[in-house]
Amino acid sequence: MRRLARPKCLFALLWISAVYSVQPVRADEPQPSSPGNAESAAPQPVKPLSVFAAPRLTAGFQQVNRAVAELVREERLADAEKLLSELVEKEPGLAVGYYNLACIQARQGKTDPALDNLERAVAGGMLDLNLIARDADLASLREQPRYLGLIEQVKQRLVEPSKPSEIAMRLITDNVALVGPENTAWNAAARTLVVGFRFADDDPRRQADAVTGHGTAGELIRQWQEEGTAAGLLGVLYDNQDRDHSNLPMAQFPQLTAVEFVDEAKQEGLDYGLQTRLMYNLPTIGNSSTALTQGPFWRSQTRIAQVNPAAIVAQFRHYATNQLYFYPEHRDYDPGHNGQPDGFGDTFPTNTPFVITSQGSSGSDQPFLHAVACTLAAFRPETRAKLVETGLLMPTVQMIFRSSNKQVVEASDYLT
Repeated sequence: MRRLARPKCLFALLWISAVYSVQPVRADEPQPSSPGNAESAAPQPVKPLSVFAAPRLTAGFQQVNRAVAELVREERLADAEKLLSELVEKEPGLAVGYYNLACIQARQGKTDPALDNLERAVAGGMLDLNLIARDADLASLREQPRYLGLIEQVKQRLVEPSKPSEIAMRLITDNVALVGPENTAWNAAARTLVVGFRFADDDPRRQADAVTGHGTAGELIRQWQEEGTAAGLLGVLYDNQDRDHSNLPMAQFPQLTAVEFVDEAKQEGLDYGLQTRLMYNLPTIGNSSTALTQGPFWRSQTRIAQVNPAAIVAQFRHYATNQLYFYPEHRDYDPGHNGQPDGFGDTFPTNTPFVITSQGSSGSDQPFLHAVACTLAAFRPETRAKLVETGLLMPTVQMIFRSSNKQVVEASDYLT
C-alpha cells in the first residue's frame, strides 16, 4: 500500500470506490466469503470491472481514500481493514481494493487473508510488478511461497500480448451512434470515458435535408445545402441525457445522429443527468431536462457543476472538444429573494460559456437546442471543419447564440 510518508507510495487506490450521490429527477417533478475474514476461503475469481463503471468508482474513491489514509496515519489498521473489506464486498471487481486490503492485513500479520486478497488483486489485473515486489507493507509476505509464485505470475502476464489501448471507431448505422464497450475506453488522466464513432462514406443521409420546417431559417439552410455552402448535420451527434423526457424531434433534423447506450452503460446511469462522464470524438449537442428538485440542496444541473471542480473541468473539456450541453435553470434564476414571493433570484455562483442554461424547467431547453442545431447546419463546410479542427466550434456557437439575444443591440452589449 502506498504510504503517506513516501510521495511515490500514497495509496494504490488511484481510481476506485463507490460514489455516493443524489439522483436527479426530471425538472418538472417534485462474495460468499468476506475478504476481510481471517478464516476466508480460497480466493474466488474476480470479475473484471465494466469500463462503464470507471466514472462512478473514480468519483467516489476520494472519500474512501481520505478515510483509509487517515486511519493508517492513526495506526487504526483494524478500522482501515474493515472499511476496505466493505469496499471490495460492494465492488467485487475492484482489483486495487483487494491490493490495499492485502497490504493492511499483511501489516497486521494476517498472512493467509493477505495472500488471498493479493491473489484476488493480481487475478483482477493489479500487475504493478515494481509496487508488489517492493511495497514495504507486504514485507511480512516476502518469504511465502504463494507470494513468490504471485511475483512470477505477474512477470508472466506482463510479457503476454496486451490489449490495444486504442478504441474502435464504431460505424454508425440506422441513424444511431451506439455507445458500447467496444468503442469506449477510460481515460484515467482526464477521468472520463472516451467514445469513438465514424460515418460511412456512402451514408444515405448525405442527400437528405439537414433541417425540415423551421421557417425562414430552415428555408435558407436548405437553399444553402443545394448550393453546397451549408455543412448540414451529418457528422454531428445528439446525446439526450434525460431518457427521452425532453427529446429533440429527430424527424426535424434528418441528418442528425442520436446517441444510444447499451444496457451495461444504462445500468451505470450514463444516459441520465449531468453529462460529465463521456467525451465523443465528433461534434455533439445534448441536453438533460433534469434537476435536483427536493431537499436543502435543490439546484439545476448547471449549478451542480459550477460548485464541483471535477464537473466544471469536464464541461470545459466538452467545450474545447466541440461538445455542448443544455440544462434548464429550474429555480436557480427566478425573480424573488429567499423564496419570496416564490423565487430566490440569481443563485448561480458564476457564469460560464461551457453550457447553455434555459429559463424554466423541463422542455425549456428545446428552443435553444433547435437554434444551435440550425446554426451548426448553416456553417459553410470549410468553416465548420476548421472550427472542429481547432476546437473552436462551440465557442463560436456560443458567441453567435449570445449575440442573438434580444437585449444585445450593440456590440458593447455583448459582455454586459
